[in-house]
Amino acid sequence: WDVNDIPECTSILIYLKAATYFEEYNYLTALEFYNEALAIEPTVPNIHFAKVVCLIEMKEFTEAAESLLVMEDYFDVTNTNWDKEFMAYPEFLISDVYSRWLERVRANAAL
Repeated sequence: WDVNDIPECTSILIYLKAATYFEEYNYLTALEFYNEALAIEPTVPNIHFAKVVCLIEMKEFTEAAESLLVMEDYFDVTNTNWDKEFMAYPEFLISDVYSRWLERVRANAAL
């Protein structure tokens, strides 16, 4: 069998390539590979989260919040301490887009 014939494996390999670019501070290329991995297999939470962090590093806070909204389509995001997850990114934590997204998550959790 070929690892490329299994979507989950292909997306993970692309994710690892993206992570390598991310570690080299090449965020634009990393983002391209995160998007490619998600197009193949959109149900891997780590890829979504890595994409959000990449966008935060690029100071693309609105796009990061939009990516968090996409995560909601695949995962229950109400049971995560998002402030803790993003504590390394204080600029994002105090941004209006993050606050609005978090309010939405908390409102949905209350339903």
